[in-house]
Amino acid sequence: MDSKFEGIVLFQRPHRENDALVKLFTQEYGTKMFFVKGLQKPSHPLKANLIPLTRQSFVGRVNQQGLSFIREANCLDFYPAIQKDPFLLAHASYISQLIDASTDDNVKDVSLYQFFYKSLTFLNEGYPADAVHLVCDLRLLKRFGVQLDWQHCRVCGNQVGPFDFSMRYQGLLCQTHWSMDSYRLRLKAESIPLIQSLSGMSLSRFRKLEIEPELARDLRRLLFEIYNELVGIHLKTQSYIQEMDQMQTMMKEIPKRNK
Repeated sequence: MDSKFEGIVLFQRPHRENDALVKLFTQEYGTKMFFVKGLQKPSHPLKANLIPLTRQSFVGRVNQQGLSFIREANCLDFYPAIQKDPFLLAHASYISQLIDASTDDNVKDVSLYQFFYKSLTFLNEGYPADAVHLVCDLRLLKRFGVQLDWQHCRVCGNQVGPFDFSMRYQGLLCQTHWSMDSYRLRLKAESIPLIQSLSGMSLSRFRKLEIEPELARDLRRLLFEIYNELVGIHLKTQSYIQEMDQMQTMMKEIPKRNK
């Protein structure tokens, strides 16, 4: 029996000669994999609807086990700004992959779906991509069982900075105890105060929050390390965004070298 449901397209991959598997994050059923026969053919009627990072209304058969099937689709949000901007698309893709990794398939999670939907909406509406990206990183950590204290030194409990982050101690070290970890991340002085603010903010407050590019790269480096070491995941888009950061750094250095 067919059902009507709403979902965001996470990804699609070829299956056999002309078919495809499409993964959706549905509001009603959580993340599920759908089989779409003939989707790789240019004339397929659902081809324009099953584009990753679009929100659609679907009609189809949803099975509790195994693959489900899509019969109809109607676009709710295409997110044109994201689709045409490689920078925004990279950040949206990263958030999509992180959302997918943070939840089990076939588990309804309306709050996570709404968070994902709002994240894409804010990116599309011009909210600072760095801020949206970072708050998603911070907000989803607890779903992987990682609870970090962004207010106190892990050694003495001091709440007064400057602070740095230690992977060895899995938290902050105040300046008095920096010598206890020679491999601390050596973050910029402004990074920890900013992440302390971001960790308590909602996405809707980021409309006018602009993060200086070097500081954003510093915070992404911190969150990349946390996800790699403490969560144990390395998403494909992490490497791509890191490459973009390195390219931006190199481009900034070129004028200095030419002086």
